Amino acid sequence: SYTHGGCGYLIDLGDIDAKRLRTDEYAGCVRAQRAVKKLLSEMRRPAVVVVAFHWAGKHIWKAPNSYEQKLTAVFEWIVSFGHRVLIMGAVPHPRYNPLHCLERRGKLGGPSECDVWVEPHESSTADVKVLQRIASNLSAHAETRGAVRVVDVFPVLCRSSAECRAIDQNGNALYYDGAGHMTRHGQTLTIEPLATELKRALKLS
Repeated sequence: SYTHGGCGYLIDLGDIDAKRLRTDEYAGCVRAQRAVKKLLSEMRRPAVVVVAFHWAGKHIWKAPNSYEQKLTAVFEWIVSFGHRVLIMGAVPHPRYNPLHCLERRGKLGGPSECDVWVEPHESSTADVKVLQRIASNLSAHAETRGAVRVVDVFPVLCRSSAECRAIDQNGNALYYDGAGHMTRHGQTLTIEPLATELKRALKLS
């Protein structure tokens, strides 16, 4: 695992705002990204690279073509060294903070909107479509066929495209805010689909 909190996912592809680049936070991001780039390019054996990010959708809405092209370039670059890529897909986060809802229910008692299935935020469904399209397009080329796959977590968190859990049947919140950040309990639900795809990737590598 090689991560740097608060940093983007693009490696030296101009996704960092030039003005913010002068701040210590973004300077740290650049150093971290360059370290990852060096690590992946110098590995002696191909590896399975799991790319996990808080896919927020805002990049798609601001500049969809640029976002998709840059992200595709990142995966192509990683695969060029013989690595395989597993993309942790976007989670179907709700439009509200379930912890706040649970707190209100505890104070007021009785049923509330916390007890129903909720429609996921449109940004998460948009992200899933883009990531799957990128993987599909890369699979169309012989040199990258099968090297990039998306770990889809929607099936374990939703019963339909418009109905997903923010709180499980035991009253545990799956998110700690309304922006898609999962609680530790919520994260455990994504382990099974990741493990399935990881085993598949390791078998093929």
